[in-house]
Amino acid sequence: MLLLLCLFGFSVSFAQIGQLVPDEEVQAKIKIVREDNLVNIYATATNNSEIFQDQLKYSILSLKKSSTGNLSKNVQSGFFSLFPEESKTLSTQQVNLEPESEIQLFLYIKRDSMLISRDTLTIENISESNFQKTETHSDFEWPGLILDQVMTKTGRDFYERLNSLYRLNGINFPMMMIVEEKPLLGGINSEIKVWVDDHIIFQFNSQPDEDFLELAVQAAYRKLLQYHKERQKLLKQERKF
Repeated sequence: MLLLLCLFGFSVSFAQIGQLVPDEEVQAKIKIVREDNLVNIYATATNNSEIFQDQLKYSILSLKKSSTGNLSKNVQSGFFSLFPEESKTLSTQQVNLEPESEIQLFLYIKRDSMLISRDTLTIENISESNFQKTETHSDFEWPGLILDQVMTKTGRDFYERLNSLYRLNGINFPMMMIVEEKPLLGGINSEIKVWVDDHIIFQFNSQPDEDFLELAVQAAYRKLLQYHKERQKLLKQERKF
């Protein structure tokens, strides 16, 4: 039991849930341009300082919900740097417009795994005669999906087991959840992280062992459930004021 606690122990400050201290030097911005039945999406970053900014990583997630309720997602990420006062387009993508569909966009910029800037955008009520762009904020309610950014079979197995356990328990967590995987030096194993609301709530180094993987899934779900309960308490306290 002690070994298990050492392997899966992880502390998180719930006072910081949903909070982000912005880095005014680097600004993330989602820009869109409509062309007939298409929306061109540009993930951009601007260096507002006179200092060279490096070791930066961006991730942009687009989630599209059709009029029939079908969901599709697209995730792009990469590393970049910015010269003083430079603006750069980090990625571009094109999405088809459909009547009564909705597109949710999330852009994150990190430095050394720490979130320093973000931008979110929702495009909704789409039809041939109606196009609405809505700015969203850090308290945007996510529809309770666990998204994956995995790259190996072990990472895929972990994600699928965690997602199955989450669905089986029937408790909807209205927050953004991402399973991220990165290779370790040597390329044999990998590091798997579970992100919620821009916080790492659980992480471990993968092993090709079924029992170990099942323990990791159970531990990750407990962390998700604990985070969800604490998040709900904080939201209730905020509503009182």
